[in-house]
Amino acid sequence: MLGRLIKGIVGASGRNPDDASPAPAIEAANAAAAVAQPLPSGPSAPAAGEPRTVIAFRGHSRSDGLAAGVHAVSQVFTMHGYNFVTVDLRTPEGAAILGELSAKPEEILFVAGSMGLADDWQIATPEGPRSVWNHLGIPYLGGFGDHPAYHWERHRPRGPGFFSFYVFQEHLDATMAWMSPPPLAGIIPPWPFDAVDKSALDFPAKRGGKVYFFKNGNDPEALLKFWRSLPAPLGGWLMELAHSIDVTRIGRGLDPLHLLVRDFVRNKGYWLGPPERIEIFLVAQMDDYARRIKSTLIAQAILDLPVHIFGDNWGHVDFTGRRALHSPGQSYFTSCGLVNDALAVLDMSPNTQSAPHERFMGAAGRYTLCLSNVQQYHLDHYPQAPQMLFEFEPEAIRERVAGVLAQPGYHVDLGVAVAEHARALHDPAELVRCFVDGARLARIAIAGQAFAGQQDFVNWPVQGR
Repeated sequence: MLGRLIKGIVGASGRNPDDASPAPAIEAANAAAAVAQPLPSGPSAPAAGEPRTVIAFRGHSRSDGLAAGVHAVSQVFTMHGYNFVTVDLRTPEGAAILGELSAKPEEILFVAGSMGLADDWQIATPEGPRSVWNHLGIPYLGGFGDHPAYHWERHRPRGPGFFSFYVFQEHLDATMAWMSPPPLAGIIPPWPFDAVDKSALDFPAKRGGKVYFFKNGNDPEALLKFWRSLPAPLGGWLMELAHSIDVTRIGRGLDPLHLLVRDFVRNKGYWLGPPERIEIFLVAQMDDYARRIKSTLIAQAILDLPVHIFGDNWGHVDFTGRRALHSPGQSYFTSCGLVNDALAVLDMSPNTQSAPHERFMGAAGRYTLCLSNVQQYHLDHYPQAPQMLFEFEPEAIRERVAGVLAQPGYHVDLGVAVAEHARALHDPAELVRCFVDGARLARIAIAGQAFAGQQDFVNWPVQGR
């Protein structure tokens, strides 16, 4: 029954706005073969008697970024003895696999989706509609790598068995400030993505390789034009706020955006009420504007250097007659091959500094240097930070990239040193421990039952099913 239900609602979620490309082949682990494998030992291995099957959903996203995250997580869980099944919601095969697995929910440790993919599925019960995952007793872990001001509704948990994992502390802080009651939530520990063996790379080729900037652009002037079309006072507020601060310092050196916007409006004598009405809109605008300014600044700074920019929405930058090359955006999985042979990659954080961007960790997984803007995470953890970071100033960016091009051998070796340090610093087993403990907490919330032997003065759980 539940299997048929799942099959019927697969594909109806439609919660990914970029879902438009043809579906890739289904990626699914063979459950029977996985059960036959010997279990690894250690704190991150499956506990005796605990389910060891994990289901992760994937759909389309620009440059396949969300699918890349699922793929990277699957590698770690599989390495630690879990049966990790990736279900593509755009394919009939995905519906069939999910239907079969849902027939035995007790064998599933948790289901996971990026940006709330499939978190809103419901089943009709005598008491009314209910979350499919709560009904099955399966925890749902949501992964979020962007600011909650983007697609805010997707950050809302759908019941007591939902756990929200964020990449950046700044984004989790905004969620906690805006959401009432706050969700079960945590931070995803970083680890080198898609780690390859050093012996598999051609380092002489890397020394003769290119510097790549994998980034979609966007025109800051076009956003200002949109602001001018907004009703008063919103457009005026955004223009004033954007011109009263150094937007390149958003994410480093300024208050978090949700506090910066709130204080700005309060100083005008207003309180905006529930944040989703106006405040989240203002924060999204400022966050987007800062990203557009920063990415455009980087691109313009390197136009006369032999670098290669991959990404969409760069029509506002003129590459005519310049040394820098531009190509349309491509899949993350395609870019991995380029990173293998790259001299270095160029990156910028999404207005954050608490944790590394995925491009940095993807480069570390492939022993490749990643140049990025100054962030506290790098300053706190890498002795090599002064040699790989830049301020958002044109000359600083140019000098950093030109230095790499002038001394390729040195910087290939520097990339190896950074990657080895990242691997020593971040054990992938921490990712498993983090997700599994989050699933355990969500399962406790689903059960909503007092513990045997619990004191009578402890009024828990306050909320049942």
